Amino acid sequence: ANKGRLYRVYDPDPVAEKLAKATKELLFAGMEHRSNEELADLLAHRDRRVRLAAQLALVERGDAGRSRLLAVARESNHPLARLHAIWGLGIAGRSDASLIAPLLPLLADPDAEVRAQTAKVVGDARYREATEPMLPLLKDPSPHVRMLAATAIGKLENPQVIEPLLEMLRANADR
Repeated sequence: ANKGRLYRVYDPDPVAEKLAKATKELLFAGMEHRSNEELADLLAHRDRRVRLAAQLALVERGDAGRSRLLAVARESNHPLARLHAIWGLGIAGRSDASLIAPLLPLLADPDAEVRAQTAKVVGDARYREATEPMLPLLKDPSPHVRMLAATAIGKLENPQVIEPLLEMLRANADR
């Protein structure tokens, strides 16, 4: 009593066990020996740890890896693969903000989460040239997109965007 309890929960399903074992082997083998194509495919893996490892491996591969990430961000049908590609390019863009420029068309993507995460990455990279393309996101139908765009625009430290930010806040009317 009053000491808590520990419970062990597991799925006895042999299919789940096989998937877990395959994932363990995949992670143990590492990403270094895999091709850029294979790493791009792993961005759509079920396990977040595998997606993250593939994302970071592509970032470390320089221009070839980053061009593969950009292709996935623009063309993939898998939503998580696209987001991991955007995040990977954001990591690279923190050391070289010019790498963020190819992401700007994604600010107008049909997928709200792609728009939101692209805005976040742009702001984190402090890519000031993105101020104008990000202003329309302050009127986006998605509150999540508006919030991340406003935060990102604030990180760009452009005093000329104060009025659009205030207009967004007024339109939000404390909702």
